[in-house]
Order: sequence, then structure tokens, then C-alpha cells
Amino acid sequence: MHWIDRMKMVAGLGALLIAPAVQAQILVVRATGPSAPKFKAGSVLAATAKVALKPGDLLVLLDERSSWSLRGPGSFPVRARQAPAAAPRLMSVDERRARIGAVRTPDADSTTRPNLWLIDIAQPGPTCIVDPAAPLLWRADEKAAARTSITGPTGASATLDWNAGQETRAWPATLPIVPGATYRITGGAKETSVIVKPLPSSPDSVAGAGKALLDNGCSAQLDLLVAQMGAAGRQAGS
Repeated sequence: MHWIDRMKMVAGLGALLIAPAVQAQILVVRATGPSAPKFKAGSVLAATAKVALKPGDLLVLLDERSSWSLRGPGSFPVRARQAPAAAPRLMSVDERRARIGAVRTPDADSTTRPNLWLIDIAQPGPTCIVDPAAPLLWRADEKAAARTSITGPTGASATLDWNAGQETRAWPATLPIVPGATYRITGGAKETSVIVKPLPSSPDSVAGAGKALLDNGCSAQLDLLVAQMGAAGRQAGS
């Protein structure tokens, strides 16, 4: 994806201000190596903490501005980045681009969903959503017209038609979301089984989103969040 689009994803757009207590949260996203039991995924480190890592250790950390990695051996200070004034575009539930479909620049990465809470019809496994009353489906290849069939846990199904150039579609109203249920999606390059996991509320911080995705096993969305926050941190020089 073009760096400008990456920055747009994580730019603040609204008034979802991050409280001072949240700013200092540094979330452990991933921990591998001999010290991994001390740094479980989902745990929070203080901004003033120091971590001692052994050879082979790797920590992936996330805060409100960036994501970054620490590799052992060594003793490292954990510093919180300066928090932005608003929630990143990638997390925004009300972002118009996510609601009506993104218009990509010619060099944009078509394989990356532009909003964290879209349901990628080609991505199997758990998918977290924050608006179960009006979820959106997303497809990476929007160039051609297509037809998608969705079958729910009871065997009920619905069919959706995509116009050429259409990137998002509303979830079919005739197929209500059942929390934690598996939905079989066909019509693309392969059949996909998606487990839909509505969150009780929309996270108001990057760390909160990361924790919710971890707790619900929504690993593809977590990887996207970490990757885009890492790109934002590099562009900002953090």
C-alpha cells in the first residue's frame, strides 16, 4: 500500500480522545523465546518498565502511536509513544470510506482491508465486528462483478451480487448474525468459513482493540493492526 494511504489509515479523524491512563498502556501482542512465560500476550507493561530478554526472545509491543519489536539478549526500556488526539482511521466504525466502499489509488495494496472491522470474505477463522446490526463484507478484488453465497449455522443462506468496482457490501439482512457462529462463504476463489465474533462495544484505543482481538482469537485483524501501526510509527519517526 502507498505510504500516503497508510498514514491516512492511522490518522486521527474524530473526537475519540485517548485518556491519559490509556496513553501509557503498552500491550504485549506476541512473545516468543525462553522468557515468553513472563510476557504473556495480552498483558500490559508500564511505560517506565524495563525488560530483560534472553537470546532468542522476541516481544511485539503495541501502543497508541506505533507497534515495535524488542529482541534479546539485552535489557531494554519500554517507552510509550506520544498518543495521537484521535482514534486511528483503521479502527473507526463511522469512517465513510468503510461504509460505502474505498476508492483506491492505482498503487494501493488491494489485499489489505481498509478498515479493521470489515469482514474479509476470503479470510477464514474468527473475525471481530463492532456493529452486529450492520456489518460490512469486504473483498480484495473488486474489479469484476461477482456473486457470493453465505450459509449460516442453521443452513439458511443468502446470495449477494457485487458490481464491478464494488469493494464492500452490507451483510444480508435475511441472515441475522449469531455471535460466535460459523458462516460458510462461497463464490470467490475458494470456500471460506468465517466465525463472526461481535464485540460488546467499539474499542476507544489501539491497546483496547489489540486486547479485544487477542481475547477473541481474531489474529488476522490483529496482524493488520500491528502492521499498520508499525508503518505509522516509522513514517512518524517514532
